Amino acid sequence: MGGQDTLRGIIGLCNPFDLYTLDMYHEHFLFGTFHRMLGKHVLREFRLHLEAFRPLEKELGMSLEEMMAQVKTARDFDDRITALTYGYHTAHNYYRKASSALRIDDLKIPALFISSLDDPVVK
Repeated sequence: MGGQDTLRGIIGLCNPFDLYTLDMYHEHFLFGTFHRMLGKHVLREFRLHLEAFRPLEKELGMSLEEMMAQVKTARDFDDRITALTYGYHTAHNYYRKASSALRIDDLKIPALFISSLDDPVVK
């Protein structure tokens, strides 16, 4: 397309618009089971890319293996890795400042977001 490729629109599926509210919901959904299950899944995926995150060990003040032993939930992971990786310092700060709900009004192209009413990921 001549080097000027631009998006004409976007579609988002199961978008968690407000990460903070979602985190609070997950903490209590099924007595926290979903939060812990998601934490285990995130750790499993993280292990596949462990070497790319080795530079964080200095900031963490511990090895990645030691940090992973402390992670029990998705929030634990976000607090120890995600927030540090992207400069938010804490999961709470990350959830508040990185939620897509804050940026929807800035979209300049048509957008369609699709979620089911009972999706526990979106809430």
